[in-house]
Amino acid sequence: MKVPKTEEPGVNMKILVLIVAIAGGGWYWFMGSKRVSESDVHAHYTQQTRAFAERDLKAICDGIDDAFSGEDTLVSAAAGRVNQSVDKAKACSSYEDFFANAKKLEASVPGGFQIDTSQNLRGIEISADKKRAVVQVQSVVKMGTPQVLLAKFTSEKTDTFERRNGRLKLVSQTSKTLME
Repeated sequence: MKVPKTEEPGVNMKILVLIVAIAGGGWYWFMGSKRVSESDVHAHYTQQTRAFAERDLKAICDGIDDAFSGEDTLVSAAAGRVNQSVDKAKACSSYEDFFANAKKLEASVPGGFQIDTSQNLRGIEISADKKRAVVQVQSVVKMGTPQVLLAKFTSEKTDTFERRNGRLKLVSQTSKTLME
């Protein structure tokens, strides 16, 4: 391609910069925005933990894909074993209910009701094409006062992530939660 000569200095450089910018943007859109890395996964869990602590329902639900599907098993002495299928709407509704109940408990329990969470990423497997991550994670949620533990939930989960429109999204989850 022959670039015409112009009287204005720097025009050729501007055209070259524009071409490089378009090529870089195209590569990112078609390739880079669809890749998943371990650092992306760690960042996602950090953001979700922060959103949970701040009770930011929008941020939590934004991290879940619209086509999300989950299979959850809850094991407790009171209810036995309860299996349920979950989609995004049901997952977000569960978070909303949890936060509403936590707010009520905070208002009614003397001595300062607390919710402590922790997550331990036990393994991250990135697919060969770098489009998917499967994560083995243990999460623990403890609820109570500084003096008394009222409930503890320990979950063993397998989370699957993919990029959707440049954002890392949780697309599926299988979990088993023990309530103590």
